[in-house]
Amino acid sequence: MWVSKIKINGKTALLGGLCKKYGIKGIGYPLSNIVKDDEILVYFLAFLFCDSKKRLALFNDLKDHRRMVNAEIKDNCIIGQIREPIEVAPLYQYNIVHVDPIVCNSDGTEVWTVASWDKLELMEFCELMENKFGSELLKMREEPISNISVLTIHPELTENQRRAVEFALENGYYNTPRDIGLEALAKMMGVSYSTFQVHLRKAEKKLLPYFFENSR
Repeated sequence: MWVSKIKINGKTALLGGLCKKYGIKGIGYPLSNIVKDDEILVYFLAFLFCDSKKRLALFNDLKDHRRMVNAEIKDNCIIGQIREPIEVAPLYQYNIVHVDPIVCNSDGTEVWTVASWDKLELMEFCELMENKFGSELLKMREEPISNISVLTIHPELTENQRRAVEFALENGYYNTPRDIGLEALAKMMGVSYSTFQVHLRKAEKKLLPYFFENSR
């Protein structure tokens, strides 16, 4: 298939703009869409990687946005339905597929990775993205598709690994300078220092290479 990677600036990206506002990172995926009353209703799934306060603040901003129809949140997962203008219908055509989740960076940019068997159709898609959203084409090349990240939208973490990352984020472990050390975080989670360190390191090992690759 022909594969394109596209970067959208934060001025036109809704979720990316909110990630910039709160200085966080997230990933998302369009699930389905339908044309209704001269607009497009798009269902999407998103995951936010930040502390709970920022996550809820971003969600409240998102659900109050004029383009949102419905939205709900559980833990770090958001599912929602958003309105899109009818003129961007080609962005949701059946012959263009997302082969990776949309990566929303803390600088407000979004990175889309889409593919099609028809190079011309993919080029038209990229041109529309540029005209409507000021996107930048990062790559376009023909390559085999070995995997599509739909069912597992981000690296799968165990419950303990997810909790370790959330404790670290919520309590400033990743701040400069750090607000808290591993020993204190382990006590908060009710586990030993070595156990907490293992949970956090395994989570970081899964998450960091994934986000680095999709942000380039």
